[in-house]
Amino acid sequence: MRLVLSLSAALVASACSFSTTTANGSCAARATTELTALQAAIQTAEENLARGFSIERQLVGGSTQVEEVQVPINVAKENAKLAGLQERLGATQAQADSALAACGA
Repeated sequence: MRLVLSLSAALVASACSFSTTTANGSCAARATTELTALQAAIQTAEENLARGFSIERQLVGGSTQVEEVQVPINVAKENAKLAGLQERLGATQAQADSALAACGA
């Protein structure tokens, strides 16, 4: 699944990097925003399951320094969340493809 996500992300990046300063580039970026966010959420859930914990970033005291904290996960809930995200992937990919076609990308 990661290979598919990596390839999809590469294709999305190619489409978006076409030209973010032109109307087509802006259109492509808007068209793929939801897909990119979904792919990132899937990757995060997969990584959490592989590690057995999630990583949260927190500000230390009142400063701008950030520390990473390991947070235990409920494996069953994380698996359910991942399954739900993966269910949405096909439809979201299709919407992004359609929107990209409308952009002329």
